[in-house]
Amino acid sequence: MNDGGNAAAPAVRREAAGIGNTMDAQPTRSSIGIRRRPRLIANAAIFILALILARLSASRLLSVELPGILSLWSFATAGALGLFTGLIPKPTRLRLLASAQRALGSPAATIIGAIALFLALLSCGISRMDIRWSGPTMLSPEVNGTARTLSSRTIDNGYSSASLYMPAYRMFRFTVGGYEFEVRPNPLSVTAINVPFSATEAGPYAEIEKGLLASFFQFFEQREIDEAQRQIYASEPDTEANKAMLKRLQAIHDAEAAVFILMSPEMGSIRAHNIEAAYPQDPWPTLILAGSAYAAKHYGDCRNRLSDSYLQRTTALAMPEIELAGRFFRAVCSLKEGGTALDLKRRRMLDLARRDFAVAEQQSRSLADGDFRDIALPSSIIFQAICDFYSGRFDQSVETFTRAFEVGRPDLRARALNGAGYAKFVAGDTYQAAVYLNQALTVKPNFPYARSNYGYVLMSDKSKYDEARNYFLANVQDPDLQKNSPRDITLAKLSVAHLLELQGAPLAKVIASYADIAHKIHVNAWDGIVPNGLRYGYLARELTNRVYLSGQYYAVEIFALTFLCRAKERVAPLSESSNRDAVQLRSELDTAIVKLRREVSPAWLEHPGSGWFSALQGC
Repeated sequence: MNDGGNAAAPAVRREAAGIGNTMDAQPTRSSIGIRRRPRLIANAAIFILALILARLSASRLLSVELPGILSLWSFATAGALGLFTGLIPKPTRLRLLASAQRALGSPAATIIGAIALFLALLSCGISRMDIRWSGPTMLSPEVNGTARTLSSRTIDNGYSSASLYMPAYRMFRFTVGGYEFEVRPNPLSVTAINVPFSATEAGPYAEIEKGLLASFFQFFEQREIDEAQRQIYASEPDTEANKAMLKRLQAIHDAEAAVFILMSPEMGSIRAHNIEAAYPQDPWPTLILAGSAYAAKHYGDCRNRLSDSYLQRTTALAMPEIELAGRFFRAVCSLKEGGTALDLKRRRMLDLARRDFAVAEQQSRSLADGDFRDIALPSSIIFQAICDFYSGRFDQSVETFTRAFEVGRPDLRARALNGAGYAKFVAGDTYQAAVYLNQALTVKPNFPYARSNYGYVLMSDKSKYDEARNYFLANVQDPDLQKNSPRDITLAKLSVAHLLELQGAPLAKVIASYADIAHKIHVNAWDGIVPNGLRYGYLARELTNRVYLSGQYYAVEIFALTFLCRAKERVAPLSESSNRDAVQLRSELDTAIVKLRREVSPAWLEHPGSGWFSALQGC
């Protein structure tokens, strides 16, 4: 009796403790599920982690990127597969694992696996940025305050692109041409940066600057090389004069090479130091390096190199052409730096630039080299006129452009007439503007900038809309503009859309035209906004800020003001019906209009004309 009681007690205790054998207690279906659930979740997590590591490795090392929806589907599939492996019976799972271990147990497989794991983990700390921009194949941004040079790996419809690899989870600041982008990237996604076209486009008269670079460097450089070679052949071998000219020729070629290297600031500064140290008495390398600094948009460095002491040294060495070229490009760099500066510095830089251009004009008149004088004289006068124009002295600008016309070659005459015509247009004198621009097109019929400016004049006359459209469409199809100036293509398309509106096209069609432009330049097109009047207002505000007032265009405030006035006409009825978005937008439009009215010529407000600019009446 006592023995039976003692034998039963341990069994009862084991059963109560849940540790009996299979005969003591059978596990229930729910207890199996409780034990399996953590293993299923762990398997799913492991599969998803493995997929993430594989995706990161492919993205960073092979530049293979999965679309977002495909990535989500892949993660879901990996998770489901992980759950499925947890449901495989244990004996089968152990056999599969043993087979995998035998296959992967070799030393080679171990090494390969370790390398793959290391690379996958390394990629977790790296984030990729894909940068896309319009225009040139090279871009010189600042990344976290450090100057970088990006070379396009692909070009698609005029757009260039490149990739940057940066540490993940750190603040990334990308700046170029006044555009700034900040993000804290993570390694699971690629950050796309679409640089606005206004940040990569050169300022007004860029075609003049490019032409002058060719004139003052390619043309002038070749003449210097030819002269050096002529003197080398004319002198006796191994004489001091012969050795001096050989060294000078070498200085020119070394400086040529530095032009390309200077696009990278770190390498360029080393190269520049070496060249100037090797040829301390020769002014030519300094001139070339200043020109390359200008080409890289390092305007302060350009001006510093072409200092007064440098120009005085060229005078002492009796090198008037080099002195003139140096003074001219110092003035161009002052003009460019002033164009992006605040008001006080802007006025000071424009005055410095005009002063140098005026001295360059006087120096070019006394040049013995007729070919060089024919380039330098009208160019220095044209840029004086540009300084007057940027300073708001429109009448003086017209007078100076007229002087340039009188001494210039045919292509420079067309530029001078175009400048005078646009200055008259901005001042509100559309009649005189038409006279000058007609003359410019007579001198050079296919001059795109005269075509667009004359088109603007025609937009002020409702009887000339078709003629205006033809000029703008000619610019849209111009191969040189398509290659070198997407900015001017955009301006032409915007003008065509304005004309579509003026000729009574349905509002939906007008909005679609504006929205297409917004999409092309990567700004908000306000898709899905209703009613149409409200979307028109948002589009007008967006395109005005990103095109007309982007800082890359000068004296286009009249177009900005007119566009906003027309937007106000569309939005006003909606705001009066208590549409909250319309009320807010109208308030913003009113503020912008008040500011712009102070910046345009009073002549436009008094006599706005009968065409596009008629919206200024009572605005």
